[in-house]
Amino acid sequence: MAEIIPNVTPGPALENHSMYSWDIVSFVVEDCIFSVPRQHFVTGSEVFAKKYGLLDSVEDDTRAATPDLHRDPTPSKNTTFNNDKKLIHLDGVTKPEFETLLKLLFPVFTGSTDPTLSQAEWVTILKLSSLWHFINYRKVAIATLRKQIQAPLEFVEYAREFGVSEWLVLGYKELVVRSETLNERIGTKLGHIVAFKLSIMRETRLKESQAQSNGRHNSPSSSSKTLTPPTTEDRIRARFRGELEKIIQREKEYRTKEEIAEDENSRLEEEGLQQKQIRIQIEEAQAKLLKDEEDLKARQEQLQRERVEVEKKLLQLEVSNLMPAHGNTAMNSSPPGFKNGVP
Repeated sequence: MAEIIPNVTPGPALENHSMYSWDIVSFVVEDCIFSVPRQHFVTGSEVFAKKYGLLDSVEDDTRAATPDLHRDPTPSKNTTFNNDKKLIHLDGVTKPEFETLLKLLFPVFTGSTDPTLSQAEWVTILKLSSLWHFINYRKVAIATLRKQIQAPLEFVEYAREFGVSEWLVLGYKELVVRSETLNERIGTKLGHIVAFKLSIMRETRLKESQAQSNGRHNSPSSSSKTLTPPTTEDRIRARFRGELEKIIQREKEYRTKEEIAEDENSRLEEEGLQQKQIRIQIEEAQAKLLKDEEDLKARQEQLQRERVEVEKKLLQLEVSNLMPAHGNTAMNSSPPGFKNGVP
């Protein structure tokens, strides 16, 4: 009996959704495997994606997991395989820390679209986003912690650890303006040299405040004549310029491509303005030199004319002195035998 083949009409061609069609990647942190969508890690940090080979396609992962000619004979030190599954081992992170990052990347819906994270969890996110260059997540963490952190020592500590220059200024400023004095514990955490500088700034600020208060009572009009002193923030930036510059250089590592392009454009514009200013200065110098040369030439010509006039006057004077002398000689000379023209 002949086999009956059912008449199957092929369905419409299917394609993956451009946004909601995610590949799964498996990370190993300590003794735990996390299987999560790859896309968030690829788009979140190019540095992370390159370091852990996330730019490879899923097909590449499958081929690498099978024992054939396609398998990389020297796989990455961060990569292992388990039941044909590629496992990426993450270093520099604990299991609870990675869980905290995943709370932000893949929030569990609980009636609110905003993830509720503690200050400690946001510090963890700041740590990992800085470590792995998740720039946008780092910005979110910085903005959130700015509102949550209260202690100036925490601002200073996190500024130094994670490279946030404004937090260093903010922490130092709070320590200068607050009424509570700097104690030994603060000095130990800050470093004794920093604590000494801040103590001097506190004393200077107190003296200036007292002087201004006395000035207002003694001479109301004199205060308006004095120059406005620099702010505490300005003084901090000047006094701790070296430390700030180091942190600012670290901050530049966490710029987006757009920010890098913007900074480059600003740099080129600034260089263009500087070159334009230099050209203007050169043109002004050349114009001044030309004018000086013209003035010198005019002065030389004037001196030459004056010299000619002087020489003319000298010649006229010599002639005038010679003419009477010859006349007197003719009149006073007498022939022999005559005295004054009389025989």
